[in-house]
Amino acid sequence: MAVFSADRAILDFFVAHRSAAITDLAQWMAGGDGNATARAMFALLVLAVLAMVRQWRAVLSLPLAYLSARLLATGLKELLEVDRPSRKLVVVFTGGYSFPSDHAAFTAAVAMTLLLTVDWPSPQVRRAAAVLAMVCVAAIGILMIYAGAHWTSDVIVGWALGAGIGWLVSQAAEGLVPHRKSSFATWAKNARSDHR
Repeated sequence: MAVFSADRAILDFFVAHRSAAITDLAQWMAGGDGNATARAMFALLVLAVLAMVRQWRAVLSLPLAYLSARLLATGLKELLEVDRPSRKLVVVFTGGYSFPSDHAAFTAAVAMTLLLTVDWPSPQVRRAAAVLAMVCVAAIGILMIYAGAHWTSDVIVGWALGAGIGWLVSQAAEGLVPHRKSSFATWAKNARSDHR
């Protein structure tokens, strides 16, 4: 599989416009083991909060979506063997193949699964969560391109792959754990009334 000319033009734009602050953030985001503990602790915190408010579909689905996206993206990388950008263009060299981006795949899978499996207290809260999720997923994908860890096409395909996995996992969870009146909605309502 070839790298598209647009991939190269976009990476060249980022290389020409790098800043120290964004480069530091991109290095942290792309830096595998250095921040793996922080990411794992954040994931456990999210799952604990979801369990506290009895969002069992999300608690069961999120790890499955993450692992499925990560494994499928990694398998496709080994199958397709698309090289990463040249070392002279990157701020973080992660090694291995680049297509599709596993960061893009697993973040999109987790975001889609979270949006579809949580019983949101209102449509407004769900829309706000969707916007926040899209901004986070987009920022992580763009940082991967900025860092030179991925081509733009890697990230776009990773997003599509992850969103599809998230949708499939949430549909499977629908049959396993039925909808009910959201304890999250009840919890949020009680939290509001406690502050009055």
